[in-house]
Amino acid sequence: MSNMFDNFATRSRRVVVLAHDTARDKLRCSQVDPSHLLLAVRWEGGAASKILDTFGVTEPMILAVAGIGDLAPAGYIPFTDGSRKVFKLAVW
Repeated sequence: MSNMFDNFATRSRRVVVLAHDTARDKLRCSQVDPSHLLLAVRWEGGAASKILDTFGVTEPMILAVAGIGDLAPAGYIPFTDGSRKVFKLAVW
């Protein structure tokens, strides 16, 4: 069975893992939403991060949207519908 992430470049897969780990470990969220993906893009650097700079999207702005959760979940946490839509658009 093919995984959607098989179509992603290595750097893109790293961003997905970083977003997941950030949501779970740093922000204690129970799901990965698009704001976590944006944070991971910022931290990974590269062209996408520069585009965020161009539009004035800062880390504090993204963190304000992402918020901090109440739990410290372990293991896998799911992606929200919004995050899954981002993935579908990215491989389209």
